Amino acid sequence: MGDSNENPILNPSNFERTETIGEGFRVTWQVDFEEEIVTFDLEVETKGYVGFGFSKENGMDDADLIIGGVLDDKSTYFEDRFAKGHIVGLDKVQNWEFIEATETGETTHLKFRRDFDTGDA
Repeated sequence: MGDSNENPILNPSNFERTETIGEGFRVTWQVDFEEEIVTFDLEVETKGYVGFGFSKENGMDDADLIIGGVLDDKSTYFEDRFAKGHIVGLDKVQNWEFIEATETGETTHLKFRRDFDTGDA
């Protein structure tokens, strides 16, 4: 048998999965186990902005999240934020890395990544 590095089942250095997590909200994530980074690629049927995040209890309280999108002038924005209850604030440490944002028709595409452990939720 060949080198185990060639078989992703025996040595999974990367993993990719796509899920639809709500009507018109598709998320693909790629996991790089060697670099300990996750890259997210969102395609959402909306214009303007997209919000996405994690929490330990599956709600807004103590959530680590991002808000990003495309403005009317086609400029992009992306912010690392946090939530306490339903109050959202700008995170003091911006540790989600923005890659790109585009808007086509009624769909916003947002791509970004983060380390496995940022110290946030």
